[in-house]
Amino acid sequence: MPRVQTEMVVAAPIETVWAFHTDVGNLLRIIPLNRRPHVLKLHERFEPGAEFVLRVGFAYFWLHWHGRITEVDAPKRFADEIVRPEGPFETFAHEHRFERVDDDHTRMIETLDYRLRWGPIGQLINALVVRGKIREMFAWRRRMLPRAMQIWRAEKD
Repeated sequence: MPRVQTEMVVAAPIETVWAFHTDVGNLLRIIPLNRRPHVLKLHERFEPGAEFVLRVGFAYFWLHWHGRITEVDAPKRFADEIVRPEGPFETFAHEHRFERVDDDHTRMIETLDYRLRWGPIGQLINALVVRGKIREMFAWRRRMLPRAMQIWRAEKD
């Protein structure tokens, strides 16, 4: 099963990084705009079993991304997975881990495990397109997260 992992240190306390990532309104702030995301359904509370549905452009596909929060261990970790696989994905599990570096910095580690449909053809599509698109998404998040959090904090004040 393919795995993509990214790590970054965020200049904010772990409680702030956790609050940002579990505020349902911030989901669109961290999805690359070129994915043309549209919210179809968002959960009201961040808890295991909560579901969300997005319409997202991915590579050459439009996907209805129906996900579910599967685990929550505040403020250290949460996980989500795709509920109804669509497009090239057969499975898709996403874990977010947060580690306190010091009072003002948090290490954030995202791990994505997925499997594509179509056997060997899916493996080829993964190698040629999908893995690169996932890495692009994580790179975009690393660039945009500090600014998105800054805007979010200003809006909360």
